[in-house]
Amino acid sequence: MHAPFRILILFTLFSCGCSEIICNSGFDLNSLSTQSAVRSKFGQPLNCGKQIDDPEIGRTYDEYITHLKLAHNQGMYGMAVAMTFGTCELFAFPWQTLVASQNIILGRRIRYIYDQDGNVVRVLEEAEYYMGPIRIHSGTE
Repeated sequence: MHAPFRILILFTLFSCGCSEIICNSGFDLNSLSTQSAVRSKFGQPLNCGKQIDDPEIGRTYDEYITHLKLAHNQGMYGMAVAMTFGTCELFAFPWQTLVASQNIILGRRIRYIYDQDGNVVRVLEEAEYYMGPIRIHSGTE
């Protein structure tokens, strides 16, 4: 009866948040602020043009496919560790490893949107906003 409790306590002590480290490591897409900086990092864009559904006319975009490990700040991870006494690492670590590996192997489509001066206004990632070869919808039509 005491063995599962001891294992849980031991696992909690050694649960250091490895999945959080995996999630937050990598390249931050928001670190690039101009179109020239983006193009020097990613090279020639896969697709570029004007935002059709953007309410502010004149915004352009560049699309890239990258195999870089991208950083994602998940936010509420500390609360999940505290509320589950670290046992969420049993599931979170394999999940974050799988997601990071999949994104590196298969790549991710990203879109940088620029204003008229060539400054980055927004960065869109495939899983969050891009829905195949159709326009990105902002929710207000």
